[in-house]
Amino acid sequence: MPQLLERAGQTNARVTRKTAVGLMCGVVAFALLALYVQRLLLPAVGLFHDDGVYLVTAKALATGQGYRIISLPTPIVQTKYPILFPALLAIVWKVFPAFPDNLILLKLVPFVAALAWFALTYRFFLGEGLAQGRAITLTMVLSVTPWVLFLSSNLLSETLFFALTMAGLLLIRRLEKSTAFASVLPLAAGALAGAATLTRMAGVALIAAGFFALVRKSGNAAGLFVAAALALCLPWLAWTSVHAPAPGSDAYYTAQNYSGWNVILNYAPEQKLTIVLTNIAATIGAFGSLFEYRLALIALLITAALAAGFVLDIRTAGFTVTHWFCLASIGLTTLWAWMPLRFLVVLTPVLLLFILRLIDACAKKTRFRWLPVCSLLLVIPMIANDGQQLFQSLRTGATPAPGAANQPPAKWHEYAEITSWLRANAPPGAVIMGTVDPLFYLYTGHPSIRSFSPDPYFLFYAPTRSEDSLGSPSGLIRSLKKQNVTVFVATPNSEEKALKKITDGAFSLAPDAFHLALQLPDAAYRVYLVDPDRLPLIPDLP
Repeated sequence: MPQLLERAGQTNARVTRKTAVGLMCGVVAFALLALYVQRLLLPAVGLFHDDGVYLVTAKALATGQGYRIISLPTPIVQTKYPILFPALLAIVWKVFPAFPDNLILLKLVPFVAALAWFALTYRFFLGEGLAQGRAITLTMVLSVTPWVLFLSSNLLSETLFFALTMAGLLLIRRLEKSTAFASVLPLAAGALAGAATLTRMAGVALIAAGFFALVRKSGNAAGLFVAAALALCLPWLAWTSVHAPAPGSDAYYTAQNYSGWNVILNYAPEQKLTIVLTNIAATIGAFGSLFEYRLALIALLITAALAAGFVLDIRTAGFTVTHWFCLASIGLTTLWAWMPLRFLVVLTPVLLLFILRLIDACAKKTRFRWLPVCSLLLVIPMIANDGQQLFQSLRTGATPAPGAANQPPAKWHEYAEITSWLRANAPPGAVIMGTVDPLFYLYTGHPSIRSFSPDPYFLFYAPTRSEDSLGSPSGLIRSLKKQNVTVFVATPNSEEKALKKITDGAFSLAPDAFHLALQLPDAAYRVYLVDPDRLPLIPDLP
């Protein structure tokens, strides 16, 4: 009898612990959901520029105008961003066409994709041998990562890309573990990889990783995988080829803009070396910044921990598609002339797994069984950043991208005031120029164009960061004249010095052409009426 009572007591204790853990997880999940909902309800849209372009092209698709950027003074065919994400937004726009009343429904597209990504990531953790509690914990850590929170609550394509990529990885891992499989599985995995690439061209990393992982298993499986992926991707590649912009045209809004940032096919040898070395250093920094650790020494320690976890995971599971995908993604960003942080967010679940592998190994070596639980304290900087962003968004109606501490805060209420003024006072047939031109088009109906085209080499890689990274005053004058701009909107930008140089220079070159029509209490927000006839004629560069 005493033994039965003791066993019953142990069982009750286990049930009590499980209940307590379940309640705690429920409270955390509810708090996270509230945080996401608060972000979704923010009125801001278009402040990241990419999200504005996605929305403009979605409107074009929904209104039967084709896959075009209809916000520009001369609308062009969209070739810069693949079509899948705007197509999903277009479905929502078609059913609920009243903008901006449909904004919350549009934001549900990336949010639901994020929820799918979280669910698939949980399945990924279980498949890699993690207990249910650990899989839930790591998935929750993923959801509080500031970049994940930002991308999940804005009209950006990343979360759809993440979900499709994780689904593809899960299927490929299933194929790697199977002794026999139907041919439909490689085809389905290839279709997911192709769909990921139709969302973001970085999906080519998954196609490459899947091929190298499967070719060791079965040449036929690898062939079916690649065939299915290419079947989805080739029409998009043909589209961008057929609609390539004419030589000498402004390529910023086209695929030509991104192709020019490919390190292999562009730049002089010394510039290639500078970009690659800078990107390697930036990748190390990104592994820290992703989790809100920004000191160089801590970033180095995190990178070393990830490398050790990478090796330990290979010892646990063998060299799998997960490792191929990490290498392919890092290689892709290293050979791309832009800072890698945003493009490495897709690796966050895998990086968390690698960190856990190392923590478990350290716990076994040292017999500090409490080490995995104490490691949860590492999320404190992320939670602190989420809280800081929460308070800022309540004040301004918008949140900047994580890691934007040195950037001017995004103030949605100021943009709303400017667009309201433009609707009431912009001259008929006005053409607007500003840093977030799709936003001005969406809220005023007037064609709009951006005031600069960034040069990534000068922006990130020049020995001293050049104030010419956004162009020159004469180039701005030339663009104003060419597009027949009649309204110029000045707002804060992350490259404040470079933007101020070209705008102040343009005002000096043609002082009679600009008339200050509106200035908000924050003087960084101004509206000028422009007289194109008073702008000097500056010939195009040869």
